[in-house]
Amino acid sequence: MSINRKFFLVVVLCFVALVSVNGIYAAEDGQNLTPSDNLTTTDTNTNATNQSFSSESNSESDNYQAAGEAPPSFTNEQIIQAALDVKRFLEGNKYLPEYITINGIQVNQATFLQLLTQTTIKINNSDTTTTTPINTKLPGTGTETTTPGTFNKNEYLTLAQNIQNYINTNGQAPATMSTVFGNIKFQSLLYLYTRALTMQKTYGTLPTFLAVRPWSNIPITDTNKKTITTQDIINTAIEVKNFVNYYKYLPDYITINGIVVNQATFLQLLTQTTTKINNQDNTPLTLQNIKQPTTSTETITPGTLTQNEYLTLAQNILTYINTNGQAPSTITSTLGNVKFESLLYLYCRVLNNYKDNGVLPQLVTVRPWSASNIPIRDEFFTIQQITKTAIEVKNFLEGNKYLPEYITVNGVVMNQSQFIYLITTATIHINTDDTSLISLINANKPGTGIEALVGGSILQNEYVALANNIRNYIIANKKAPGVVSTSLGQMSYQSSLYMFCRILNQYNSIKDLPSVVNVLPWKTSNIPIYDTISFTTSEIIQSAVDVKKFVVGNAYYPEFITVDGVLVNQAQFLQLLATATIKLNNKDNSVIYLQNGIVPSSDRNIIGVGTLVLSRYVELAGNINTYFSNHDQVGPSKMSSSVGEINFLTLLYTYCRVLSSYQNNALPASVILYKPVYITSDNIYNSVKDPAKDQVRMNSLVSILRNAGVDAYGFGIGPDMQNAVLRNSSVQQGALVVDIYGGACAGTIYAMIGSYYQGIKGAREVYSIWISPPAWDITNLPTKATNGGVNFLPRARDDTFSKYLPDWGYDFYGKPSDGLNNPDLFLNSHGFNFLVTSGNLQYMADHILYEAKT
Repeated sequence: MSINRKFFLVVVLCFVALVSVNGIYAAEDGQNLTPSDNLTTTDTNTNATNQSFSSESNSESDNYQAAGEAPPSFTNEQIIQAALDVKRFLEGNKYLPEYITINGIQVNQATFLQLLTQTTIKINNSDTTTTTPINTKLPGTGTETTTPGTFNKNEYLTLAQNIQNYINTNGQAPATMSTVFGNIKFQSLLYLYTRALTMQKTYGTLPTFLAVRPWSNIPITDTNKKTITTQDIINTAIEVKNFVNYYKYLPDYITINGIVVNQATFLQLLTQTTTKINNQDNTPLTLQNIKQPTTSTETITPGTLTQNEYLTLAQNILTYINTNGQAPSTITSTLGNVKFESLLYLYCRVLNNYKDNGVLPQLVTVRPWSASNIPIRDEFFTIQQITKTAIEVKNFLEGNKYLPEYITVNGVVMNQSQFIYLITTATIHINTDDTSLISLINANKPGTGIEALVGGSILQNEYVALANNIRNYIIANKKAPGVVSTSLGQMSYQSSLYMFCRILNQYNSIKDLPSVVNVLPWKTSNIPIYDTISFTTSEIIQSAVDVKKFVVGNAYYPEFITVDGVLVNQAQFLQLLATATIKLNNKDNSVIYLQNGIVPSSDRNIIGVGTLVLSRYVELAGNINTYFSNHDQVGPSKMSSSVGEINFLTLLYTYCRVLSSYQNNALPASVILYKPVYITSDNIYNSVKDPAKDQVRMNSLVSILRNAGVDAYGFGIGPDMQNAVLRNSSVQQGALVVDIYGGACAGTIYAMIGSYYQGIKGAREVYSIWISPPAWDITNLPTKATNGGVNFLPRARDDTFSKYLPDWGYDFYGKPSDGLNNPDLFLNSHGFNFLVTSGNLQYMADHILYEAKT
C-alpha cells in the first residue's frame, strides 16, 4: 500500500505544530548551544550528545526538499517574523530554540543564521526576492572573547557577508567570527541578527547601530538612534570626566546616548568632535569601531597645550586611527609622549570646558597619568588676576593677623597650597617675561614643619630660586612644603605665602620685581612687614648713630638693626655702612638699595690697631662690598687693612663710628682702631665706707672708652682679678688688660715676670694703674728715707703668697724686709707700662686710650 508523500508530510507537520510553540522547538540552554573553547572560527566537529547537533543528527530535519520537488524559499517578511519569534523566545527563556519553523518549514539554528544574514543583506540592498535555505551543519566549538561595543551598519553588514561566505565555503555555520570586538560565538551571532531584523520590523529600516555583548547578556537593548551628534559626545565627555575625577581611572566602556563603545572608539569620537567644533561643522559623527591600544610608557612633563597644539594633536590622533584602525598607545606632543589614557581624559576636559564657556579653551593642562594627578584642573589665570588676589590676601593678613584658609582667584576657590603654587609661578613668569596663562593644579593643604628663621632680607635672585623650589615641590608632592630652606633659615609656608604676596604687591606698584624683600619670623607681632627697598645716606647715618649708642650702653652688638623701619642683619648693615661711606665721600646723594647679606663668624682674636686715614677707610669700604659680591653675599669674617686685619664686628663698629662723626658734609679725617679693653679693680674702698665707688669708677671708665670707640668691658672687682682676667679664654689675645690697684704689692709686681703669669697672659698687654692715695706712688716710694734713697717696695703686710722676692731693705718703719727695688723701672724693663694717678677718670681714660691704640 503506497502513501502519498505530500499527504504524509502534511500530517507530520501538523503533528509538529501541535507539540510546538509558535513553530519553535526549544532545547534547554546548553543542549544545543555549543560551548566555546577558543578564539578561532575554525570548524571543529564534536561528538553529538543526545541534545546537541551534528551533521548526522540534523540531516533529516534539515532535508527541506522532497524528491522531485522544488526547494522551499522564504520571503523577507517570513524570515523577519521568525526572527522576532526567536528573539522573544530567547529573551524570555535565556536560551535558543533547537529548531525554528518558518512558514511551516523547520530549520536548525545554523540554517536559520544563514537565512538571517542573507535576509539582512537583501533588505539593505532593497532585494525583495525570496531566500532559499541552505542545508547547513551546526558549528563546532569555539571560545567567545567578545567585549561590549556597538556595530555600525556597515560593520554588521560586512560581518553578515563574512558569515555567508563561511557557510558557502564550509557548509557549516562558524563557531565564532572575528570582529573588532573579539571573537563572537555562533549563538551571539544568531541573537544579533534576530535583533537587527526585529528593528527592521519595528522601525521599517535596518538599525544604524547594533549592540554587541558577550553571550549571557540577555536581553540586549538596541538603540533606534540614527546618528551620533557632537552634543552626544560632549555630554558623554562630561560624564566620563566626572567618573575619572571621582574614581581615578577610566571606565572600560562608555555609553553614548544608548550606544556602547570602547575607550579607543570614544577617543576617536572625542577628537573628531573637537575638530568639528573648531571647524564649525555640525554634521553627525560616524561611528567607527577602533581597536584598543597596546601599552607603552608616557614621558610627558607637566605643562599646558595651546588650542593650536591640542587641535593639531587631535588631527594626529585621527590620522593614526584611520591608518592603523587602532588607537595610539602614546602620541608625540610638545610636552613629550602622551599616553592613551591621558589623551582621552584631556579631550573630555576640553569638551567640558567648551560646554561651560561656549568656546574651545585657549589652554589645556597636561600632567602625567596617575591617580595622584587626578583631578587635573583646567582653570587658568593671568598674572594680573593672581597679583590682585595676592594684594587682597596681604591686606587681609595684615588686618587680621592670620591667613585665610581658602582663597578666591577670579571666582575660583582654592586652598593655600594651590595659591602658593600660583603666586610662586607668577613670580617666575614675571622674572622671565612670560605672559602666558597659569594653570591651577590639584594640591592638598600644606605640610607641617618648624620655622627656624632669622630676620633679614632676601635678594631677587634668591627668592626667584625659592619660588622655583616651592613650585617644583608642590608639583612633585601635591602640597606646599611645611618649611623651605633659605639663606636666613627654615621658612614656614605661612611666611613664604606672605612674602610672595608682598613681592607681587611691589610688582603691582613699580611694575617690576623688587630687588629685595624683607623677612621676619612668622608671628603676629611681626605683622605687617614693611618692604622699604632703598635708604638715603641720612637714614643709614642715623642707624649708625643708634648702633654706636647701643654698643656703648650695652657692651654688645645688636643682632638686627632697624633702618627706617626695616630690620636688617649685621651683614646687610655693614654693606649699607660701607656703601654710605663711599657715597658720602663722592658727594653722591642717590639712594642705597638693601642687599642680601649672610653674617659670617667673627674671630675676635683678630685685632687691628692703629689709625685709618680717610682714603684708607674709604678704600676698605670698597673692598668690603667687593668681598660680598665675590662670595655670594657672605660677609667677611676679617679684612686686611693698612692697620692689619680687622674682624667682622670691628669693621661694623668702625663704620658706625665713621658715620656717627659725619659733620658739615664731611667724613672724619681718620678713625682710630683700638685694642679691646678689659678692666679689673681691687677692692680699693672697703664696702663699709663706699661699697659702690669701685663699681662706679669702672663703669664710668668703660663708658668713656666706648664713646671713644673702644670695645671696653668691666671684667670684675676683687682680689686676684688681675689673674682671673688672664685665665679667661673669652678675653682675646691681643686685648689690653687694665688692672687698677689701691695698693702697691711687690709680690704682685714681681710675679708678672714669672712663668705662670706669662703663660696665662699670652699675647695680651697688661697696663697697671695705681690710685694714689691710697696706694703708694711706685715712682717715689716713702721708704727712700730708710733705704738711703733707694726706691724700695717692701713685701706687703698681706702678702702670704710670694715665696721669694729678689731684694732686701727696710720698710716704712725701719724693719728689715724682702721686697723689690725700683718697681717702676722693673715694670718698664720687662715691657709693662703703668700709671700712677690720683683717680681722675678722664686722665685715666686718656692714658688707657693711648695704650689701646699702640
